Amino acid sequence: MKLKLISNLACPLCGKADSRSFAVTKDYNWGISGSFNYFRCTDCGLVFQNTKCLGKKISQLYPKFYGTHSADSTEDFESKINTRANSIRAETLENFLASGAIFDVGCGSGFFLKFMRRRGWDVSGLDPAQEHVTFATDKLGLDNVSTGGWPPTYSKMKKVDVVSFLHVIEHLTHPTMAIAAAKNMMVPGGLLLIETPNIKSWPARIFRSRWVALDAPRHLNLFSPDNLQYALKKADFEILYVTTYSPSTMEYSESFRYALADLNLYRRFDSNQHIDNMSSIEGSEKNSQVSNPIQRLKQMGLHCERLFINYINGLADWMGSGCNILILARAV
Repeated sequence: MKLKLISNLACPLCGKADSRSFAVTKDYNWGISGSFNYFRCTDCGLVFQNTKCLGKKISQLYPKFYGTHSADSTEDFESKINTRANSIRAETLENFLASGAIFDVGCGSGFFLKFMRRRGWDVSGLDPAQEHVTFATDKLGLDNVSTGGWPPTYSKMKKVDVVSFLHVIEHLTHPTMAIAAAKNMMVPGGLLLIETPNIKSWPARIFRSRWVALDAPRHLNLFSPDNLQYALKKADFEILYVTTYSPSTMEYSESFRYALADLNLYRRFDSNQHIDNMSSIEGSEKNSQVSNPIQRLKQMGLHCERLFINYINGLADWMGSGCNILILARAV
């Protein structure tokens, strides 16, 4: 079926008003009711939502404790600090700057900052969720992390050598404004490190509306390596390094499970693990029809796909179609 041309919806990146329907999807990850529409700009290729049609404030789309850990947890977090992803990020950065001051936008629980501090960096960060900041402070001992949105409403922030956006820019309504604000808090020639899901990755192309990294409705803008470079050049950044990489198998395994559920190959059931977290979303309803076959398939032991997916990820990374975009740019 030919996709309808949407002629009056301005792209958040290039501003052009021509876009086509990309996907109509639902919230597979947390079960917020409703359907969510994504469009692809016919000029720059950005995939985006029309935020005016969400029906809720952006802050209401996030369940309680989204992306964090309980401050009273006794879990050993070393495995979350010393990850392959953090190693790749650090090595990419340190190929151009051995050490310095780094500010992480949307720092979450602070695992990346903790990793960088151990490597000798002066670290600081900002996150909109107080529970994230509390965890980073109380559990990880990070004393320079504060609560707030981006761009910050105050201007007297310490100038830093590096600003990082790790799986953050896709959540922001105005990505070009976010990048410009990062430049304002850098020293001359400062570096910007961005990591975000790749809309041209193989799992994104295969699963489309059921792609786990679409994370509807919280991911507002999905980039390709090309249009992310366009955004940075438009803001007067010089591209130093760009790659794609796939840190795990979940983009295939979770997306595949969502597809199986939609095909009714497995019974649908309530996921009790999400119900408590839904309490912070105003007006949300517990929906017994939310597809969540993950636990059922795990109980069946269906994780033999990992070896095969790791091979596929390696091939995709080699061909520039990995799950995440990682890009480093210098302010000019």
